[in-house]
This record gives sequence, C-alpha cells and structure tokens, in this order.
Amino acid sequence: MQQKMTPEDFIGSFNSNDREDITEIKQKAKDLILAIQRLENTDNRRKAIAYTHIEEATMMAVKSIFS
Repeated sequence: MQQKMTPEDFIGSFNSNDREDITEIKQKAKDLILAIQRLENTDNRRKAIAYTHIEEATMMAVKSIFS
C-alpha cells in the first residue's frame, strides 16, 4: 500500500534566513495541498498536476524574494 505524501514532502521547510515571508508562502502552499488531499472522488492525475504546479509556484515565489 502506497503511503500518502505529506505537504512537507512537496514543499519542504528549508528557510536558511528564517524569513517570515518565506515561511508564510510555504505554509499557504502546504494548506492548499492539504485542501486538495481532502477532496474525495477526484482524478488523481489532475491532483498530481496540481501538486506539481503548487510546488513550482512556491519555488518561484521564494526565488522572487531574492531577485
């Protein structure tokens, strides 16, 4: 039986500067992943695509802070 991934598996927690804005972005992404995971009778492929886009959006949002 496959174990369900946690939001931490997708987003991670690395925040070398311990910045509040990064923590907030990552927490909101984790909350969104949890909301999607709670949905029942949904297309798993589309859920996976959503997780990938959330992961990418989170990375770009954090990266934009340092640009």
